[in-house]
Amino acid sequence: MSTRKLPLKCNFTNCDKEYSTKYNLKRHLETVHSNLKRFRCRLCGKNLSSKQNLNEHIFTHSNEKPFGCSEPGCSQNFRQRSQLSNHRKIHRELFSLAQQMKKISEVKVKTNYLTALLQQHSEEISLEATYPKSIDFIILPSITEWKTKVILPPPDFK
Repeated sequence: MSTRKLPLKCNFTNCDKEYSTKYNLKRHLETVHSNLKRFRCRLCGKNLSSKQNLNEHIFTHSNEKPFGCSEPGCSQNFRQRSQLSNHRKIHRELFSLAQQMKKISEVKVKTNYLTALLQQHSEEISLEATYPKSIDFIILPSITEWKTKVILPPPDFK
Protein backbone atom coordinates (compact mmCIF):
# COMPACT_ATOMS: atom_id res chain seq x y z
CA MET A 1 0.00 0.00 0.00
CA SER A 2 1.26 3.43 -0.89
CA THR A 3 2.21 5.82 1.89
CA ARG A 4 1.20 8.96 0.00
CA LYS A 5 -1.92 10.80 1.01
CA LEU A 6 -5.12 9.99 -0.88
CA PRO A 7 -7.25 13.10 -0.32
CA LEU A 8 -10.01 12.46 -2.88
CA LYS A 9 -12.67 10.09 -1.57
CA CYS A 10 -15.59 8.53 -3.39
CA ASN A 11 -18.82 9.80 -1.80
CA PHE A 12 -21.00 6.85 -2.78
CA THR A 13 -22.49 4.84 0.08
CA ASN A 14 -20.48 1.72 0.99
CA CYS A 15 -17.58 2.76 -1.24
CA ASP A 16 -14.32 3.44 0.57
CA LYS A 17 -12.15 4.13 -2.48
CA GLU A 18 -9.70 7.04 -2.33
CA TYR A 19 -7.60 8.57 -5.11
CA SER A 20 -4.67 10.94 -5.38
CA THR A 21 -5.86 12.64 -8.59
CA LYS A 22 -9.18 14.01 -9.84
CA TYR A 23 -8.72 12.05 -13.06
CA ASN A 24 -8.56 8.71 -11.20
CA LEU A 25 -11.59 9.61 -9.07
CA LYS A 26 -13.53 10.64 -12.19
CA ARG A 27 -12.58 7.40 -13.96
CA HIS A 28 -13.72 5.42 -10.88
CA LEU A 29 -17.07 7.24 -10.80
CA GLU A 30 -17.63 6.66 -14.53
CA THR A 31 -16.68 2.99 -14.52
CA VAL A 32 -18.08 1.83 -11.18
CA HIS A 33 -20.97 4.10 -10.20
CA SER A 34 -22.30 5.27 -13.57
CA ASN A 35 -24.56 3.54 -16.05
CA LEU A 36 -22.55 5.20 -18.81
CA LYS A 37 -21.00 2.51 -21.00
CA ARG A 38 -19.10 4.23 -23.80
CA PHE A 39 -17.08 1.29 -25.10
CA ARG A 40 -18.81 -1.20 -27.46
CA CYS A 41 -17.49 -4.66 -28.30
CA ARG A 42 -17.24 -4.97 -32.10
CA LEU A 43 -17.77 -8.75 -31.85
CA CYS A 44 -20.97 -8.98 -29.79
CA GLY A 45 -22.17 -5.39 -29.32
CA LYS A 46 -21.89 -5.42 -25.53
CA ASN A 47 -21.28 -1.97 -24.02
CA LEU A 48 -18.67 -1.61 -21.29
CA SER A 49 -17.75 1.24 -18.96
CA SER A 50 -14.01 1.40 -19.64
CA LYS A 51 -11.47 0.64 -22.33
CA GLN A 52 -9.71 -1.73 -19.92
CA ASN A 53 -12.96 -3.64 -19.38
CA LEU A 54 -13.48 -3.79 -23.17
CA ASN A 55 -9.95 -5.10 -23.74
CA GLU A 56 -10.48 -7.82 -21.14
CA HIS A 57 -13.94 -8.60 -22.52
CA ILE A 58 -12.45 -9.28 -25.98
CA PHE A 59 -10.70 -12.36 -24.51
CA THR A 60 -14.11 -13.95 -23.79
CA HIS A 61 -14.47 -14.38 -27.56
CA SER A 62 -11.23 -16.36 -27.92
CA ASN A 63 -9.43 -19.24 -26.27
CA GLU A 64 -6.69 -16.92 -25.05
CA LYS A 65 -6.26 -16.75 -21.27
CA PRO A 66 -3.66 -14.07 -20.55
CA PHE A 67 -4.22 -13.77 -16.79
CA GLY A 68 -2.20 -16.48 -15.06
CA CYS A 69 -2.10 -17.39 -11.40
CA SER A 70 1.30 -16.70 -9.86
CA GLU A 71 0.79 -19.05 -6.90
CA PRO A 72 3.60 -21.69 -6.83
CA GLY A 73 2.35 -24.97 -8.26
CA CYS A 74 -0.80 -23.46 -9.76
CA SER A 75 -1.06 -23.31 -13.54
CA GLN A 76 -4.55 -21.81 -13.85
CA ASN A 77 -5.08 -19.11 -16.50
CA PHE A 78 -8.11 -16.89 -17.04
CA ARG A 79 -9.65 -14.74 -19.74
CA GLN A 80 -10.46 -11.88 -17.39
CA ARG A 81 -8.63 -10.23 -14.51
CA SER A 82 -11.78 -10.49 -12.36
CA GLN A 83 -11.74 -14.29 -12.78
CA LEU A 84 -8.11 -14.36 -11.65
CA SER A 85 -8.98 -12.15 -8.69
CA ASN A 86 -11.75 -14.55 -7.62
CA HIS A 87 -9.34 -17.46 -8.04
CA ARG A 88 -6.73 -15.78 -5.83
CA LYS A 89 -9.34 -15.45 -3.07
CA ILE A 90 -9.57 -19.25 -3.04
CA HIS A 91 -5.80 -19.49 -2.50
CA ARG A 92 -6.00 -16.98 0.37
CA GLU A 93 -8.90 -18.84 1.99
CA LEU A 94 -7.12 -22.19 1.64
CA PHE A 95 -3.95 -20.71 3.13
CA SER A 96 -5.93 -19.28 6.05
CA LEU A 97 -7.63 -22.63 6.61
CA ALA A 98 -4.27 -24.43 6.50
CA GLN A 99 -2.87 -22.00 9.10
CA GLN A 100 -5.86 -22.64 11.38
CA MET A 101 -5.50 -26.40 10.99
CA LYS A 102 -1.78 -26.14 11.76
CA LYS A 103 -2.55 -24.28 15.00
CA ILE A 104 -5.17 -26.88 15.98
CA SER A 105 -2.67 -29.67 15.24
CA GLU A 106 0.00 -27.96 17.37
CA VAL A 107 -2.45 -27.63 20.28
CA LYS A 108 -3.36 -31.33 19.99
CA VAL A 109 0.31 -32.35 19.97
CA LYS A 110 1.03 -30.20 23.05
CA THR A 111 -2.08 -31.51 24.82
CA ASN A 112 -1.17 -35.12 24.05
CA TYR A 113 2.40 -34.51 25.25
CA LEU A 114 1.23 -32.91 28.50
CA THR A 115 -1.33 -35.65 29.06
CA ALA A 116 1.33 -38.35 28.59
CA LEU A 117 3.75 -36.45 30.81
CA LEU A 118 1.18 -36.08 33.59
CA GLN A 119 0.20 -39.72 33.31
CA GLN A 120 3.85 -40.82 33.43
CA HIS A 121 4.59 -38.69 36.49
CA SER A 122 1.38 -39.78 38.16
CA GLU A 123 2.38 -43.43 37.68
CA GLU A 124 5.93 -42.73 38.94
CA ILE A 125 4.60 -41.03 42.06
CA SER A 126 2.13 -43.81 42.83
CA LEU A 127 4.83 -46.48 42.28
CA GLU A 128 7.30 -44.72 44.56
CA ALA A 129 4.80 -44.08 47.35
CA THR A 130 5.45 -46.56 50.20
CA TYR A 131 3.90 -44.56 53.01
CA PRO A 132 0.33 -44.92 54.28
CA LYS A 133 -2.39 -43.69 51.90
CA SER A 134 -4.51 -42.12 54.63
CA ILE A 135 -2.66 -38.81 54.68
CA ASP A 136 -3.54 -35.51 53.03
CA PHE A 137 -3.32 -35.01 49.30
CA ILE A 138 -3.35 -32.06 46.92
CA ILE A 139 -4.97 -31.74 43.52
CA LEU A 140 -2.78 -30.25 40.83
CA PRO A 141 -4.32 -27.69 38.46
CA SER A 142 -6.01 -29.38 35.54
CA ILE A 143 -3.93 -28.78 32.41
CA THR A 144 -5.94 -31.34 30.49
CA GLU A 145 -9.31 -32.86 31.31
CA TRP A 146 -7.65 -35.12 33.92
CA LYS A 147 -6.85 -34.12 37.47
CA THR A 148 -3.83 -35.76 39.05
CA LYS A 149 -3.74 -36.47 42.77
CA VAL A 150 -0.38 -36.45 44.49
CA ILE A 151 -0.20 -38.03 47.91
CA LEU A 152 2.17 -36.26 50.26
CA PRO A 153 4.02 -37.94 53.12
CA PRO A 154 3.43 -36.66 56.66
CA PRO A 155 5.71 -33.77 57.71
CA ASP A 156 7.79 -36.09 59.97
CA PHE A 157 8.29 -38.72 57.19
CA LYS A 158 11.96 -39.59 56.59
